[in-house]
Amino acid sequence: MRFKRTYILVWVLLHLFCAKLWAQLVNNGAIITVEQKGLLYVGDHAIYNSGTVFNHGEMVVLGNWTNNNANAKVFDNTSTGKVIFRANTGELSGIGTTTFPQLIFDNTGLYVMRTNIEARLLLDIYGIELQTQSNRLTLLNADPASLKLKGGFINTGTDGAFVRHTQAAADYIFPLGLGKGMLRFVNIIPNDAKSNAFAVSLTGRDPSLDGYSRLSKTASVSNIHDGYYFNLKRLSGSSDVQAIFSTVTSDVFTGLASWMDHKNWDKLSSVKVTDNVMVNGWLSKSFNYGNANLPLAQAVPIAFAQITDAIPLEIYNAFSPDGDGKNDKWEVKNIDSYPNNDVKIFDRSGNLIFKMNNYNSSNFWDGQNATSGTYIYILRVNINGVDKYYKGAVTMVKN
Repeated sequence: MRFKRTYILVWVLLHLFCAKLWAQLVNNGAIITVEQKGLLYVGDHAIYNSGTVFNHGEMVVLGNWTNNNANAKVFDNTSTGKVIFRANTGELSGIGTTTFPQLIFDNTGLYVMRTNIEARLLLDIYGIELQTQSNRLTLLNADPASLKLKGGFINTGTDGAFVRHTQAAADYIFPLGLGKGMLRFVNIIPNDAKSNAFAVSLTGRDPSLDGYSRLSKTASVSNIHDGYYFNLKRLSGSSDVQAIFSTVTSDVFTGLASWMDHKNWDKLSSVKVTDNVMVNGWLSKSFNYGNANLPLAQAVPIAFAQITDAIPLEIYNAFSPDGDGKNDKWEVKNIDSYPNNDVKIFDRSGNLIFKMNNYNSSNFWDGQNATSGTYIYILRVNINGVDKYYKGAVTMVKN
């Protein structure tokens, strides 16, 4: 049934069996109102071209959904009702983004997104696989409980993403997967109640195919997962966060690595691995990346990896404080990831000439209190709760 320049008021009560059923609903300019106890059935396909929908009750769609208007999000912003998809399979398509007040899937089948979709108040994926393709699925409500699921998951494909807004120091789940039995959830936990937004995706292919060569890695990484990797992107906000990556207990990988500085994979520090932490019934191995480094508007590729016992620091053995802007200070690469540290530097006679707690990239030793020569350093660094000591020689050359 098609509607044009008409006003439709759906009064059907939820407890009645005579709810209105249209095989196809095409809106070409109508104002459609579903009252608080109203129920509107669409048996095949809901197509929106223009008009406004005020939904305060329930709309049940047994087929597909299409928004053909790039400038309209279908529902009035005052809408608080539910849109329930009950078919085994379906598509959400069109050229426009639909912002559903409450988006609910009531099945265990497969739905495919061919356009961007938003849920303003609630997203319930129940037991479905929701494929985003190259699109974004966004949950606007910052309440952690605004996402519901019972075995369902979101498949972000190769270029899609699931976006959540946060405004609490609480656990926000991103239920990602590549198919039934291949789930890899991510949880983001902000440390405060400030506003943030994060886009998270799980790409089901070798990261080398996307320019993140698994052969380019630091000494602390022996192997990168070749089947999939994650992308995390902070869209807004500045809160410090934890990022938890969940997998199965049988997974042989021992840590996490991130593509650093657009050149190689490097071990992520401060990652704690916990077994037997049940997530949705079967994901029982978790990698907790504390104080996750997620810069604003920058995608951060992260993968499960085999981590070696190699030193996570790169300690330079020479520098030249001549003021040319190159190697002017004694650098310890990656030391900022381990703030619980101290360093002492001695001359060849054993005299202490420099010491510092929390040695860091903002205050490296510049050698101005000493002459050219070779010096001995002792660096204590707490790594994953264990104090480790590094001793060596550093040569300083002044012109």
